[in-house]
Amino acid sequence: MSDGFAISLRKQRSVKSPSPIASGDYSASRLAASEGKALNEQTRRIAARLMQARHAVCFGDVVGMAINAPPAFANDLGLMLSMERGSFGITYHFNGERNAWLCSLRSNGSVNVGLLAEQFGGGGNERAAGFSVQSGECDFLFPASKGVKLQKHNM
Repeated sequence: MSDGFAISLRKQRSVKSPSPIASGDYSASRLAASEGKALNEQTRRIAARLMQARHAVCFGDVVGMAINAPPAFANDLGLMLSMERGSFGITYHFNGERNAWLCSLRSNGSVNVGLLAEQFGGGGNERAAGFSVQSGECDFLFPASKGVKLQKHNM
């Protein structure tokens, strides 16, 4: 293959039809922005509803906030919980195939959640971590189920 032919092929491959935005049609961009705002608002409303079910949870002498929530909300809700409590937030959900609770931890920086997760065979870093526990080993998530009375946190 001659060098001229290879250069010609590269030029042909790089030629693209102009995007709607490049051609001055901003309607697609406005539509995407509008849909994005609607999705953000819907996500905010769902998160607010989920937050109503939060509860305190203890890992040793460290008290955080927990909530049963879909995995898609783990990061946002975990951060909201950690900022509310001033320590850490944990979101959890049950995985039937594994017969286990999957837990996601987030911290505002005052608690190293990576170390907390390691206690349960998980891992992560100072601000984000995770672990899983079998269904019979999760009493710490539900302190009321063991008769433990936690001091009610002002919500």
